[in-house]
Amino acid sequence: MTRQRRNFLRKKNGRLNLVDLGFLLGLAAIVLAAILAIPQVYAKKIMPGVWLGNVAVGGQTETRAKDILNSRVDTMIEQGLTVVADGKTKIMSIQQALTSSDITPPLIDIDSDESIKAAVNYGHAFGFFRNTLQSWRAIIFRKHITPVYQSDEIVIENALRDKFGAKDILPINAHLTFENGTFSVSAEKAGQGFQYQAAIKSAISQWKNIEPAKIELTKGEEPARITQSEVSKFIERAQEVVNRASFNLDIPEANQGVLDAKTMGQGLDVDFNKKHVLVLVFTEAKLQKLITKLQSQINVEAQDSRFKIENGRVAEFQQGKQGKQFDVAATLANFNEQLINKKQKVAVAVVKIQKPISASDSAQSLGITELIATGKTSFAGSPQNRRHNIANAVRLLNGLIIKPGEEFSLVSALAPIETSNGYLPELVIKGNRTIPEVGGGLCQVGTTMFRLALNSGLPILERRNHSYRVSYYEPPVGMDATIYDPKPDFRVKNDYATALLLQTRVEGNNLIFDFYGTKDGREVVLTKPKLFNITKPSAAKYIKTTDLPVGQKKRLEHAHNGGEATFTYSVIKDGKTDSQTFNSKYRAWQEVWLVGATAEEVAADQAA
Repeated sequence: MTRQRRNFLRKKNGRLNLVDLGFLLGLAAIVLAAILAIPQVYAKKIMPGVWLGNVAVGGQTETRAKDILNSRVDTMIEQGLTVVADGKTKIMSIQQALTSSDITPPLIDIDSDESIKAAVNYGHAFGFFRNTLQSWRAIIFRKHITPVYQSDEIVIENALRDKFGAKDILPINAHLTFENGTFSVSAEKAGQGFQYQAAIKSAISQWKNIEPAKIELTKGEEPARITQSEVSKFIERAQEVVNRASFNLDIPEANQGVLDAKTMGQGLDVDFNKKHVLVLVFTEAKLQKLITKLQSQINVEAQDSRFKIENGRVAEFQQGKQGKQFDVAATLANFNEQLINKKQKVAVAVVKIQKPISASDSAQSLGITELIATGKTSFAGSPQNRRHNIANAVRLLNGLIIKPGEEFSLVSALAPIETSNGYLPELVIKGNRTIPEVGGGLCQVGTTMFRLALNSGLPILERRNHSYRVSYYEPPVGMDATIYDPKPDFRVKNDYATALLLQTRVEGNNLIFDFYGTKDGREVVLTKPKLFNITKPSAAKYIKTTDLPVGQKKRLEHAHNGGEATFTYSVIKDGKTDSQTFNSKYRAWQEVWLVGATAEEVAADQAA
């Protein structure tokens, strides 16, 4: 080949290479632009490829995604929990109570608002490059987000045991016994009955995917977790601890106590530590008598200064007092470390000091000078125990002070929700039985507190509507708040510059809450709640019972339509407007009747 020919080909090839390079660069620019454009294209939608459980919500607007999710959740709840046991298939209601109770939690509660918020935030919540990376990851690989939910395995197990576990025998672990100065081992006993834990985890796993759950309960022997041979290895060490005779108990701000060998010996046992290793420990269950005694000697409840309104002026009616609380867990940890591991003869009890709002703080210095706002609801038609619980809540809440910047938890303020704290049980229908449960009426308190917070212009940190419409809280629809210990809670933050004084009272059938403080010029605007997407209830449910004469009927629940409600809450302060939209979805509620029947008919109905 001549030199001229080779030079021509080099030039030609050079021109072709430049064209190719230009084409590739142009193509790369187009691809890069497409990649970078995705977050902008879907700026007001959920990123493609995003799923909540097994529900595809990618590419949807927030409103449409919520409709899709709620529809699937409704289907899941309507189909209930399918349980196969002893060859028979039964359907358990996810909503345990057959009355629209505000004290019985469902077996699973999907928080649609928070779940959708998590889906919306994916690919939108961070900087440009991270959002772009998340967006394409979802498009290529899918992004499955676990919905926000509330479920308690103990509640589910109790519900299953209540329906299927009449013949279950629980296992008993081997354990130390101490008599006449020496230790012996009580042998373990295996349990017999249905195996619940795996079935419960399966149900929750299916529910988290927003799928109707089906589980099978199988019978078998449930072995004890701790055996006689394992416990026997600790006898010598336990004896050595007790042989050190009596122990001194150092109690801060109290007299020094003496723990005798008998008390200590009876408190020792073998259990798993956090690393799941068997160790010799002092247990709360075995030292319960000592713990109760120390609690009675040490515990003093802290009392914040409380105030009341007299003749338009704020007056202190309860001075603050410092409190003390015996810390059981920390003290037992000291026992185990000092008396067992370090072989000492002195153990230190842990006492927490609880400081109240200073009694020297006057109402004026706290900024409690005028009425800020009022919240009001009616509980007309409430049964006696519900009225009692509302009055008990009034007692617990009246005079509380929320300091500036403080977050207020209503459940914490009302806890413990037990008979020991003044609450009475309310009868709740579960399955075919009437069961007393404590705390009826507290959602009346939650709803009143919600309306007070709205009228005060406070930031709402946590609020959940009821699953079903409740006549006590309407009108207006959509402005209720449900609470249950420990969740859902109702929480607000005091963003005023001064403290807020809560005054609570009952007037006739009305529950009234007031906040006193110092106004700061903020303005509250509430739109009128709108009700839409009305749904009709299913056919009436009839429950056979021996509590009524045969054939007699008693209506427990009127039917309620379902639907959705929405309103907007705006707070205007210092020229700035903060708005929040509260969306509530309510399921339809069927009419429920009790029907008198014979014991045989009731038994057959329960077995069906």
